[in-house]
Amino acid sequence: MASWHPPPHTTGTAEPIGYALVSRDGRRVTVMVTGGGCEKAIHLTASETASRVILRVTRYDVTGVDVACPANLTIGTRALLLGAPLAGRPLLDGSRNKPIPYFDGRRLASIGWLPPGARGPADSLDGDGWRRTFTFADPKLAPVDIEQVPGNHLGEAQLRDPAYLRRFVAVHGHRGVLAVQPTGAHEIADDRLGWYDNGYTFTVESLPRWARQHPLRPAVLIRVARSLNTSWQAHTTCSQSALKVRLAAKVSEISQNDTSEYSIRNIGATPCTIGRGYPAVTLRDERGRLMPFRYVRRGDVEITDAPPQPLRLAPGRSVFGAINKMTCVAREVRRARTLTLRLARDVVLQLRIRSYPWIGYCPAGDVGHQVDVSPLSPTPSGVFAS
Repeated sequence: MASWHPPPHTTGTAEPIGYALVSRDGRRVTVMVTGGGCEKAIHLTASETASRVILRVTRYDVTGVDVACPANLTIGTRALLLGAPLAGRPLLDGSRNKPIPYFDGRRLASIGWLPPGARGPADSLDGDGWRRTFTFADPKLAPVDIEQVPGNHLGEAQLRDPAYLRRFVAVHGHRGVLAVQPTGAHEIADDRLGWYDNGYTFTVESLPRWARQHPLRPAVLIRVARSLNTSWQAHTTCSQSALKVRLAAKVSEISQNDTSEYSIRNIGATPCTIGRGYPAVTLRDERGRLMPFRYVRRGDVEITDAPPQPLRLAPGRSVFGAINKMTCVAREVRRARTLTLRLARDVVLQLRIRSYPWIGYCPAGDVGHQVDVSPLSPTPSGVFAS
């Protein structure tokens, strides 16, 4: 591939990246860019290592004292192919050294049917979602757009505008809203069908781009919608680099009990799943020596006996866990300084214990030798006995 050079007589400026699309195979990355004015080129580059991918968008503007620039704004996309699939590596914005949230293409619904002659798709960002646009060779046919956006947005104006006639349509067992804008004489200006499924709002719409285009009929949109396969594998398992553990608020426990609560936060850019309901817990003293408590996964007077469950963890959200033991009757011979949580074979988190909580070791036979471990919970209060 020929090397890229900026246009002559231009100055490059780093632009922030707000969101990205990552293809199903993890190699193609698409970002939204804005141009216009004196802009002559916008270039997207990537720097890859085994542990991260850094993206940079540079805008090149014409410079000079006698340069006159038009007052216009353009919005477009730039895309590139990574040398290797992203595969859980953090995606970073080189202009700010911050994670870039992105839409994981492995969760993109597959399309089972399109009208004959449909060409595409052209991919673009739709807020924090993905829009695929298909066009036709016949210029009189309006494109069909398939949008997929995280969350439930069925209450937004595009499906509740009073200028539209609305009726409910079943899509994969979910109640969809079909909105049609009539123009009279059995003609329509545009139509769209939206529904919520598996954590996303889907919209299939046919919106004319110019006056002489005709939108696709509602029956066609319904067939496209019902052809979408919205079943995909569960979220990828949370990687160790995407998680951060810390002590939660101090617990007011029952007398003669030593209870500690912790939180595990997703600091990555994409949702992930913690599949193990119970973490494997170990405690070590100040010299790093293992403290051979008897660890039991069950409830007690402090900790819940609710069954464990896999937990989905959105970016910035946390799950919670706790351990509890009776206070030692005999003299405590060592004090715990490190709490280790194993969530999977290759996901091990460590928490340094300073002044709190006080977890003293006593040998087998003492009531304080057993440590009860709670299942992980999406709420702080969910780890405790009701």
